[in-house]
Amino acid sequence: MLTNISNINYSDEDFLTTILNAIQFLSIAAPQQMLAIKNRNFEHIFCSNYLLQLMGKSMAEVFGKRTCLSLYDNEIDLEAVLAQEDQLVIDGRNPKTLLKINKFSIGLVPYLCIKSPIINPNTNNIVGILFQGFGIGSVNLDHYLKKSLLSLNNPPDTSNQLPILSKREKQVIFFFLAHLSSQEIAEALYKIEGKKLSKSTIDSIFNDQLYIKFNVYSRPALYKRLQEMGYEQKIPRELLSSASIILDVFNIY
Repeated sequence: MLTNISNINYSDEDFLTTILNAIQFLSIAAPQQMLAIKNRNFEHIFCSNYLLQLMGKSMAEVFGKRTCLSLYDNEIDLEAVLAQEDQLVIDGRNPKTLLKINKFSIGLVPYLCIKSPIINPNTNNIVGILFQGFGIGSVNLDHYLKKSLLSLNNPPDTSNQLPILSKREKQVIFFFLAHLSSQEIAEALYKIEGKKLSKSTIDSIFNDQLYIKFNVYSRPALYKRLQEMGYEQKIPRELLSSASIILDVFNIY
């Protein structure tokens, strides 16, 4: 559909309309996709039906708005944070990957978001921003809260032999299971807490704490053990707040 798009002399308005039509078609062909488009003023002009369902909103409620504050506990300051994220995409003219934690209709959901500038090849102008959301595993935190979350903060279940973990160990495990490296984990925790951590500090948590507590000797073995013990269905209580975090060093693969 877009094979020869660069060969057509589109105005910025026509180009954005063409991209909008293509994304609308994609959202119909792949109905379980989180997709959205903002215009150059950071205002929503499209959200896929799946994303609208997660948000518990209609397109009429979202259209023309920069953000839905209800997804972030209605914190007014976050509107400026999200506008700054969008501006970074515009200024850098490159995609940004973010870890988002939103209050969706199914519960509090962490997911990866890629915001990409939409650039008209005829004028080289940025005409909008494309939003793509990717779930981290099979995430439904209503289920997690009922069945597994509290076990991270209580004495371990003797039937599962869960070790007692510190706050930092829980955080590292969560991001490790989301496929972040030590450097990426340090960066994510800095964005959350404002406390600078080094890669070597995170490495030490793996080598000197987690390997010992889970009786393993490598990260692949730790990953397998964590999966076997159900940690993919657990999230630290300290991360249970709405957030939007730019992961500068995180790459999708």
